[in-house]
Amino acid sequence: MIDYLPDLLIIIYSGLLGLLIASFLNVVIYRLPQGETIVQGRSHCMSCGHALGALDLLPVFSYLLLGRRCRYCREPISSRYIKIELAGGVFFALAAWVNRPYTNLSSALSLMVICALFCLLLVDSMIRFDGHKLAPPAIIFVSLILAAFPLVQSLAANTLDGVEIANRLSGLVLGLLTIPLLNSLQPAGNARLPLVLALPVAGLWLGLPLMLLVFLPSAAAIWFLKKQHLVPLFSCALFLLVALLSAVIFKSNTL
Repeated sequence: MIDYLPDLLIIIYSGLLGLLIASFLNVVIYRLPQGETIVQGRSHCMSCGHALGALDLLPVFSYLLLGRRCRYCREPISSRYIKIELAGGVFFALAAWVNRPYTNLSSALSLMVICALFCLLLVDSMIRFDGHKLAPPAIIFVSLILAAFPLVQSLAANTLDGVEIANRLSGLVLGLLTIPLLNSLQPAGNARLPLVLALPVAGLWLGLPLMLLVFLPSAAAIWFLKKQHLVPLFSCALFLLVALLSAVIFKSNTL
């Protein structure tokens, strides 16, 4: 039992940190498209406008303890906020369990990078889900830079052999081949450059086997969304988010 204690403590700490960060991301997702600052101004009830106190903003717990209603006007609180918080908590905990950041510096760096990438892609995905055409370009391009981190890390450590290089390049090719399919489903006026960059980077990051694992269910999702006329919801950020989750869960050699 003692042997597993460091893992357990790191997982719990990471999960709680994920809840807190995801709670802040709820603010970012709402304010960024409105052009509002994310560093000033108190959070408030969306129904009555009353400023919220610290006890009203505890991730998950406040939602449950308040009976899913605002403390001041008793209007229902959207379940979306708790879902985003839980997504952050679960992902951070899962990433910590997979990477075991206390074992070496490389694992700690990988954990920080994938958690940062998850947060950026979650913000971008939800902003698009809300009907805004584009998240700020900085979110997209910082996400792409972070996504390339494992490849740069492997190159710096000189750990890429011929087989692994072929695996990465095959993933890159699959990412490139996926672009025409997804671009054909993008509504007119949507930016294409982020999608063009995102797919090859995902391929380089995951390699061919994991890229196939991501591509096949994604293709099924595209077919379903097209049939239901919901294609605009499928953004490049959502694609990369699925790729990120797959990479964490299956622990490829790129992480």
